[in-house]
Amino acid sequence: MIHNNLVSTPAVANVQPVNHPTQPRLLKLALDVHLAQHVVAMQYDGSSPKPPQRFTPPGLLVWVRKQLAQGWQIHSCYEAGPFGYGLHRQLTALGVTNYVIRPGNWDDDQRRIKTDRTDALSMLNALDRFVAGNTKALALVHVPTPDQERRRTQTRLRQSLVRDLKMIAGRGRGVALQYGWRLKGDWFGRRSWPRWQKQLPPWLIELLLPLRNSALFLHD
Repeated sequence: MIHNNLVSTPAVANVQPVNHPTQPRLLKLALDVHLAQHVVAMQYDGSSPKPPQRFTPPGLLVWVRKQLAQGWQIHSCYEAGPFGYGLHRQLTALGVTNYVIRPGNWDDDQRRIKTDRTDALSMLNALDRFVAGNTKALALVHVPTPDQERRRTQTRLRQSLVRDLKMIAGRGRGVALQYGWRLKGDWFGRRSWPRWQKQLPPWLIELLLPLRNSALFLHD
């Protein structure tokens, strides 16, 4: 009798590899912005912050392009200030997530020692917390469109010129008062000035003339 020997084999599960989503490589930049150069504090992923580096404005953009080409996702921030929003627009055009923030006191350790490097490092610490989900770590500033920014500049210039006009007119009144004469209202105006030319001594007219010309230019 021939017996069939049955050989059992262990069941092999058909295990499919699990593709875990890879976290994007994150580079955080805190920029202390100046006209000739920017001081940049940086942190790659969760590593310790790198010592701040100095870049010229064009050099920073070249360096940022290289980091993006290497696969880094970049978040950056800098304080709103006299240089406007041009850098913000350049960075965002490259693909950087940039935040313009309200100027603050970055002396975290209360050492009363403030430099561009310490400001950049403290700003980087706040950016790290913000990116991690602490929305109160940074006070964001609304970035206007270029057209909105130009209109805002025009408005501020007009307001500044009005203040300048009042200051110059008041200075003229002060000069006249010093010598016993009281100028009223828009003393520099085209209607008022001829009357004062008849009343005031020539030497006082000569003192007031530069102020009158400046005030008249701003008034017109």
